[in-house]
Amino acid sequence: MFSAICKKSILILISITGLALGQVQMPFDIDYAVFLADDGTPTLEIYYMTHRSLITYQSDESQDSLYKGGYEIVTTLYSRGEPVYQKHDIQNDEVKDPSLVSPKQKIPKILPLQIRPGDYEIKVQIKDIHSGHAGEQKIAVNVPDFPKDSLVLSDIEIASHILKAEEISHFTKLGHYDV
Repeated sequence: MFSAICKKSILILISITGLALGQVQMPFDIDYAVFLADDGTPTLEIYYMTHRSLITYQSDESQDSLYKGGYEIVTTLYSRGEPVYQKHDIQNDEVKDPSLVSPKQKIPKILPLQIRPGDYEIKVQIKDIHSGHAGEQKIAVNVPDFPKDSLVLSDIEIASHILKAEEISHFTKLGHYDV
């Protein structure tokens, strides 16, 4: 009797371990910057970079030579352990030939938030819409109370490309430049 219970317990443990090990993680990059906006409001910008080669693409039957993929993004901002903001978004992507997608290709995304000074935690979860592969990251953020009567340094943003903006987007800075 005891032997049968032990064998069943071991089989259940092996099954659970196999499921956990079989779950594929979807890595992505996350960063942020905190600065004072033109109107004097503290702004937190959250930057995402998803590896395009990790997205599962499926043939789009309505368009012969197109493959579609994408992922869900859930961003939650916590203050003192309580959620104070949440955004659910879907990032879609299309390619003509998934085999030409390089591991170096990434899809950028940005989420600007105007928030009060304080300590926060950002939790970002992503999930491939076709494969179900998922990833999660957390990062602690301090949004300072920028003084009005003195000069302070905000976070520094480093850019690899700065171009004159043709259209205003989330990546447009100072109203004229795409970073």
